Amino acid sequence: MPINLRVTGMDRALSRVKNAPRQIRFAAAAAVNETAQTLQRHTTGTLLPQAFTLRSRGAPWWKPGTRFGFNIRFARRTQPEPFAVLGSRADWLYLQEEGGTKQAGARSLAIPTLGTARPSADAVIPSRFKPARLLKRKTAFITEGTRGRVLMTRRGRRRYPVRFWYASEHHASIKPTLHCGRIEGALARRILPVEFERGLRKALATAK
Repeated sequence: MPINLRVTGMDRALSRVKNAPRQIRFAAAAAVNETAQTLQRHTTGTLLPQAFTLRSRGAPWWKPGTRFGFNIRFARRTQPEPFAVLGSRADWLYLQEEGGTKQAGARSLAIPTLGTARPSADAVIPSRFKPARLLKRKTAFITEGTRGRVLMTRRGRRRYPVRFWYASEHHASIKPTLHCGRIEGALARRILPVEFERGLRKALATAK
């Protein structure tokens, strides 16, 4: 899910300015990189918390510098038209961005129940509450519900009361909730010209 930032028309601009091609290319690359960093901060600090309930153990998965973090491939001034790329390698974000249907693999999708499997909305599911661990309990069982299988446990030897832990689904419909391309793209179109103008003025003022 990359966002591309690019400065176009560099050859035309360079043809009008003598003795300053390096300064102008440097200004363009710097403008693109400054914009990319602004978008990175906005994505991780504002967009993601508004779109999702973020959960993590240790380093957050979305943190820049991590495997699935929103990282930047920076522009270089040696590029004819400097460009940077901001994005995450987390493949599950595609459905969050575009929407669609998540299909189960060999096993069904286990949908956790709030208050049992997932203690609270922002909690990471404890390992002891994962389906495989729960099924090792003598009080655990799976039954057919109205929409599919349900994993439950009894609170004692009696049949009731029971606790609901997971519902089983073969697929799940995902609505687009992130809108990263649209929101950050619009922000980039506002920021990049300002950054480029600032860098270009400085470059022209110092060109020899």
